Order: sequence, then C-alpha cells, then structure tokens
Amino acid sequence: MGNHRVLLYFTLFFIIYMIWAQWQIEYGPKPAPAVVQEKTADGVIKEAVPSADISAINGQAAPAIVENAAPISDRIKIVTDVLDVEIDTKGGDIVRVVLRDYSVTADEPEELLVLLTDENVNYHVAQSGLVSKNKGTAPSHNAVYRSEQSVYRLAEGTDVIEVPLYWTNNDGVSVKKVLTFRRNDYVVDVNYTVTAGSQNWTGSDYMQITRSRPVEVNSNAFIRTYTGGVVYNEEIKYEKYDFDDIAEKNLNYQLTDGWLAMIQHYFLAAWLPETGKDNLYFSRYNSSKDHFTLGTRTSAITIDAGQTGQITSRFVVGPKLQNKLEEIAPGLDLTVDYGILTIFAKPLYLSLIH
Repeated sequence: MGNHRVLLYFTLFFIIYMIWAQWQIEYGPKPAPAVVQEKTADGVIKEAVPSADISAINGQAAPAIVENAAPISDRIKIVTDVLDVEIDTKGGDIVRVVLRDYSVTADEPEELLVLLTDENVNYHVAQSGLVSKNKGTAPSHNAVYRSEQSVYRLAEGTDVIEVPLYWTNNDGVSVKKVLTFRRNDYVVDVNYTVTAGSQNWTGSDYMQITRSRPVEVNSNAFIRTYTGGVVYNEEIKYEKYDFDDIAEKNLNYQLTDGWLAMIQHYFLAAWLPETGKDNLYFSRYNSSKDHFTLGTRTSAITIDAGQTGQITSRFVVGPKLQNKLEEIAPGLDLTVDYGILTIFAKPLYLSLIH
C-alpha cells in the first residue's frame, strides 16, 4: 500500500509539472533566447555577416568559412499574424524573427521576443543557397537577389504571403527563390525554381543555422534544458551537438532525409530538407566571431539546358508546440526538452492529450 501511495504522489507531481510546463510555454515569462529588443520600425537596415561558403557538390567536404566583402543589399519585412520577419536580399537569408504572440516578460507584453537576429549579441540567423559544379551558375547565401517590394503584410482574408526573389547570371541561368508564409504557422516554405542556360545545370541546395553562444537571461534554476544543435534521421535518431562539440570537431554525416535544428528551452529554429535525398550534415566554428554553424547540403540534381527544375525545403522557427511539431516532421517533437524529467514527462504529456 505504501508503494502505491508513493507512486501516486510521484505521478501527481509530474502531472502538475506538465501542466506548469505547458502554461510556461503558452503564457509564462520566457528567458531571452536572442537579443531582447522592442519591435523596430519598417525599413531598418543592418549589415548581414557572411559565415560560410559552399564550394563543392559531390564528395564529403563541407563548406569552409570564408570572409567576403558584403555586397550592397536591402531588407524585406514580412508581417504575419504570428511572425515579424526580416529577410536580407543577400542570400535571401532570414536575419530577424520576432514572435508576435510572445513577450519577454509577462509584466511588459509590448516587449516582443526576438528569436533570430543578426545583431552581435546573441547572433542567430538562418541561411540558405544553391551550389553548382560550374562556378558562378548558382546563388549562394552571399549572392544578392532582386526583390519586387520591401514590405509584405498578411491582409485580412488572406492566408498566404509569397516573397519572390530573383537572380540571374551572364550565362542565362536564372533562379527564383520564393519564401512562403502562412497564417497561424511557424513553417516557412523555401522553393527554388532554376532555369538552366545554354548548358545543363547540376547543383543542389544547402541550408544552415549560424548563431553565437546565447547570453543567459532569466534562466530557470530548477529546469536545466539543453541549448545547442541537434540532428535527426531514422538511422541515428536524435543526436545533440552542443557549442563545445561544434568548436572541437567538424560534423561530417552523410544521411538520408532528416533535419537539423538549433534549440533552446521554449523555442527552436530548424531546417527540413526535401525528403528522399541523401544529405551531408556539417558543422563549422568561426573562432574569430565565436559563431557556430550547423547545416546540411542535399544531393545534386541535373536540369537540362533551357529546362526548369524545382528544389524545396522548409524552415521552422518559433515555439515548441509539441502536437504541431509531430505533424511537421518525424522526430521534430523530440526538441521539446524537459531536461532530466523527459523520460517521465513525455509519456505523461501523451496520456494527458489523449
């Protein structure tokens, strides 16, 4: 009887904890995961910082970090019902994300939470681009795109925003990169339409997250959760690569499908490559900036001369809403980290929602 009572108390404790943890995600004060700033006005321009360059398609070598002079670029502002985003036309990179439904503290609801930023403190950006075996025929995250407009807002009665970016070279290769945002959605679709020039085009896409070591603010002393990189696929399952791991050794994994993410207690940023491809997962450390990069490059496709092909991926940025993460990609719900209590917390969570 005594053992049953202990088990009952133990189960009750975890149920209370699960309710508390979910309340914290939805309503509680959040630790500042990036630069804590008030919402900026439209048209603010900041200089993006290049972190890595892809120079090959085939083989095991991952991109080396190179420092390039930043070309002139502009900012594009996208406002949905849940996201306030800035995209740099250099690379079409996502360099700022504000979560419109989440404030830094409950006491100051107007101070919205900044999850991604290219400011020096808590630098955290999402980069993507194309590589080709023929130099100059694919726009990397250092290439400057042309944009049709600088501000996009989700209008009432509209559920989708498409942000097209355009790039061409002197050999007749043209690329249209479209980032698609949806109402009440933290998933961004990224689609490349590549039209080959006078010769066949062979290339692939890559995607990476680069961030600095986070500055801890308002951390919870009771719940010690993981902050850093993770890689997942059906073969290796869920593997963590923290900042020390990335600084110590470059990751070099050839995996089928899967995804990568940079996670912290309540939030995540994740790249999901197109399914059905063999991907090279890599990491790089820039010691001069103390920047950590986790990325992947997909297997190459060939587009015949004068023909058009498609390359797609998805980017997830926002809160760890476990039931929605399960629907986005296999294993993505594993990013919901309850620290040392995970082994008990997840089964209890599942029992509560069913």
